[in-house]
Amino acid sequence: MSRNTDFPRLLLVTISPLLGRSTGTDVTISSLLSAWPGDRIAQVFIGTQSEADGTHGQVLAISPRNAVFEFDIRRLVNRSGSLQGSKAPVNAGVPVRGYRNPRTRAHMAMRFIADASPVRMPREVRRQAREFAPDVVYSLLGTLRMIGLSQSLANDLGVPVVPHFMDDWVHTLYTSGELWGIAQEVTRHRLLRLMQAAPIGMSISRPMAEEYSRLFGIPFSSVANSAGEEFFAIPRKDPSEMLVIMYMGGLHVGRAEALAGVADALGRCATKANAAQIIVHCPHEDVGRYGSTLRNRSNVTLAGTLSLGEVPTALGEADILLHVESSDPGDVAFTRLSVSTKIPQYLAAGRPVLCFAPSQLASSNLIMESGGGLVVSNGMALDGAVSSLLSDATLRNEIAARGRTFARANLSRSVVLERFVRALQIAAGSAKRRAS
Repeated sequence: MSRNTDFPRLLLVTISPLLGRSTGTDVTISSLLSAWPGDRIAQVFIGTQSEADGTHGQVLAISPRNAVFEFDIRRLVNRSGSLQGSKAPVNAGVPVRGYRNPRTRAHMAMRFIADASPVRMPREVRRQAREFAPDVVYSLLGTLRMIGLSQSLANDLGVPVVPHFMDDWVHTLYTSGELWGIAQEVTRHRLLRLMQAAPIGMSISRPMAEEYSRLFGIPFSSVANSAGEEFFAIPRKDPSEMLVIMYMGGLHVGRAEALAGVADALGRCATKANAAQIIVHCPHEDVGRYGSTLRNRSNVTLAGTLSLGEVPTALGEADILLHVESSDPGDVAFTRLSVSTKIPQYLAAGRPVLCFAPSQLASSNLIMESGGGLVVSNGMALDGAVSSLLSDATLRNEIAARGRTFARANLSRSVVLERFVRALQIAAGSAKRRAS
């Protein structure tokens, strides 16, 4: 991309400002947008101007007071403590299984009502958006509120919407029977209405792109996380007496149990000559919620979370990198089309990947396609993969080299950015053709 005009003028609609330092999604999109000329990007979000300090491009903040229902009700509920004891998950896209006490049911219903309630668009924000004159409204959606704001702005500005699906919330959001299924039906209706204004979509994986293209009747481009040069620059590590198997990521959605399965396999396969330790880097809150499954295992170290800048150095200390997903059907429904943020970084790091997950998942397919890892889905195959990787340094090096070559060709920042820009150029071009 040599000219500013190669980049469409982009109005980004998000729940909170993208600062590139919190969730995997934040990291993915912030990495792509860091190359965008600052005068060709503006960001609309619900929050305060001060929250966006350091945000790239123009900031258009909508005060939380404009989300009238949520602002007032949340303040009242927090003061009263009436929902203490709720077991509702933080994310409404995580299915709630089993018994739900009355407070959990009330929490789930109120969360949907707040999400579905309107947000007043301040005149100043509309004025700024019009003056910015975007070519495209771009959003990760993920909530009814983001669907509504994106559609409202696109209609007002007369430009297309480009949705980017970072996980399969289309099939998991409000699927726990909130308000007798009304929540799911409202979500489906509003999403389909928005998709009628979208000339193209983006998804985090190729399987998702294929499925969503059939579902919505428009082309989809696969745009996942990219790996920066700092990951390709990680040097080869000389093997030590104790090999390091490293996992980075959350322990939710059954991943703690899957990690325990790998630890058990390591206990069965490791020898004095081929000893290894699993180092787990995960969010601090996950240690408290899910860490009991792993805490007392002698071959597992819970090492806490890492800052973005610490990730390449940590990966350089590993001999084998680990990715796991649950095989529980309920968890598979949540993870089947998503690709973990860390997988492109794993492959670029030049380390073999051990993937213990159902083979039909998009993450598993990417690792198999790359040739950069061994993908296994049952205990017997896991034992064989662990034994092979522990005992055969040549195999580890061959797998690592294939993965890095694949990542360079398909997952490097420049390659993914080109795919991302091209999708937005197609959307911007469709708007110009309609106007002419």
